[in-house]
Amino acid sequence: RAQNDAEIGLVKMRSDWKQSGLWPVEVEKRSTCTAALRKRGVLYGPDFIVNAGGLIHLAGLYLGLTPPQLEAKIDDIESTTLRIFELTEQHDSTAHAAVALAEERIAAERSREETHAG
Repeated sequence: RAQNDAEIGLVKMRSDWKQSGLWPVEVEKRSTCTAALRKRGVLYGPDFIVNAGGLIHLAGLYLGLTPPQLEAKIDDIESTTLRIFELTEQHDSTAHAAVALAEERIAAERSREETHAG
């Protein structure tokens, strides 16, 4: 919750970027905004993490997952988000931390597939 005019401006800036649909083109601008928010104790959840539940649900339905399987996958979003917030200390923003975690997971999966394929 914004406490003063400066924070209100930061929250508005975040909202404007979110609505603009410019992600990931505006990553650097977002990083500046999220860094400023972080200095004030506000953590920003990147759009592709915050909105993941809907995509996971629809993809899971398409793939034939059961309701308990879907629920478990959607529940994992919380632990992923918390991990991103932890990684933010090592990155410029939560967005950069989220991308780094995604790249790490993709590399691990590729390595696992190569191990099993050979």
